[in-house]
Amino acid sequence: LYYLNIFDGKMTPWLAADQPEYSDDFTSVTVKLRDGITWSDGEKLTADDVVFTVNMIKEEGTFLYSANLNEWLESAEAVDDLTVKFNMTKPNPRFVLDYFGVHFFNAIRVVPEHIWKDIDDKVTFKNNDPEKGWPVGTGAFVPVKLAETQGIFDRRDSWWADDVGFQSMPEVERVISVPLGPADRQINMAVANEIDWAETFAAGPFLTIKGQNDKWIPFEKEAPYGFVDACPFAIHVNNARESWKEPIARIALNHAIDKAKFVKLSHEGVTPTSGSEGMGLEGYGWLEPFLWPAYGDLIDFRDKNADLYEKHNTMVHDVDKANKLLDDAGYTKGSDGIRVTPSGEKMSAVIRWIPTGYVEFPAPVQSLVEDLTAIGVDASQEQVQWGPFGDSAMGEFDMQLMWVCGSTKDVYATLDGWHPKHVKPVGEKPSSYSISRWQGPTAEKFGEAVDAIGLLSPNDIAGLDPLVREAIDLWLSEMPSIPLFQYPSIRPYNSTYWSNFPTSDNAYNTPFIGWFSGNKVITNLKAVE
Repeated sequence: LYYLNIFDGKMTPWLAADQPEYSDDFTSVTVKLRDGITWSDGEKLTADDVVFTVNMIKEEGTFLYSANLNEWLESAEAVDDLTVKFNMTKPNPRFVLDYFGVHFFNAIRVVPEHIWKDIDDKVTFKNNDPEKGWPVGTGAFVPVKLAETQGIFDRRDSWWADDVGFQSMPEVERVISVPLGPADRQINMAVANEIDWAETFAAGPFLTIKGQNDKWIPFEKEAPYGFVDACPFAIHVNNARESWKEPIARIALNHAIDKAKFVKLSHEGVTPTSGSEGMGLEGYGWLEPFLWPAYGDLIDFRDKNADLYEKHNTMVHDVDKANKLLDDAGYTKGSDGIRVTPSGEKMSAVIRWIPTGYVEFPAPVQSLVEDLTAIGVDASQEQVQWGPFGDSAMGEFDMQLMWVCGSTKDVYATLDGWHPKHVKPVGEKPSSYSISRWQGPTAEKFGEAVDAIGLLSPNDIAGLDPLVREAIDLWLSEMPSIPLFQYPSIRPYNSTYWSNFPTSDNAYNTPFIGWFSGNKVITNLKAVE
């Protein structure tokens, strides 16, 4: 329904006709749809499609956002063909922002009722049958091939947005998505003009490409060339593991990790502060004391709680202190230098990470292994692909180096991700960053603070301040996972054939091809004459 620009915090109506209208007490919100929207099979999109979609998500129970809608949404009603009213179970001033505003790669996507109502098993429905014209959508492109190795999308002959004067027909006629593979293959394809838009590059490979083909442009003209990614990195620690179930073990882990060294290695030789000027990173550089990306109001909430990072020594690298904490807590070293927990289990950690898009990570991850070894942990690293990486959420992992995607405009989404209400038993997949499975009295108090935050408007800074401070204090006191750094995301473009890509001088949209927001960019590209 909406696109959120992570750079200016503004929400642009897409299928919606205007900004959402909340009741005074935030217990309901009304959304008007654009007139004239049609599905790719020619059927009209109406409010009934929106109502059907949210009811389906609620009823099925296992879809992304099922838990959220069952918590917040009492009912949805089609007031007329172009008006949807959402009635809440309790006040929620950010309902549309969180669930219908594309921040990056997720949002509730409206489905066509006339297709989905006849599907018996909606959970396993593949929605991929070109002969039937599936999937049916509202975008300017329709898929002609969907496979693991390639996706091909062709521009429709006509598009409702062009017909109603909302958006011109895209100049791009065909979109081909290909797997880029290893870094050297990506570099060769980029230099040879075989691709127009690349996923994540490190600074070194990007400069190699730029040196051989100056048509490649980054978001920022100067180092670090990328933008502050919407998802800071952290080490997600499995609190259900015997080695890491006690807060003192995780606090010691935080002190053991040389975060500045990790940044220097992963960010291609920059110091923790170089290249960070004017990017909302003042005072911390690329190091991250908590969990939010350096955007807008999130920067203010981060900075006004700086004393809490000092109180909990969040940014302190001190191996001696880490070892003493473990010694005093009864984590004893054996003759091989490996500690055992107070219950007698060997203290161990396999750090999992995904190499796709992060070709610069082998050396910094190895530095993490060395940091853990220095405090008596039997540590190693494991590179995994997307499938096994996602399956880690089921609880069969020790530590996972990955992003924290949640808030981009408002504090709530990231905090809610750690709410213990999302925790599932090992073997079941949670619906949030509770892959760490943080539980206990402190986590429950944290959850209460987050619940109170969820009832307040994002604009009620005075009301939010004490609650956000309490939540940060509680979270840092047990360190369920380890905050690491902000990521300078370099996703460069080839200007040989196309222009009007998002840059710092023209930041009209989030520059992610693989995220939902990539659709808006493709529809706005201009052919180079």
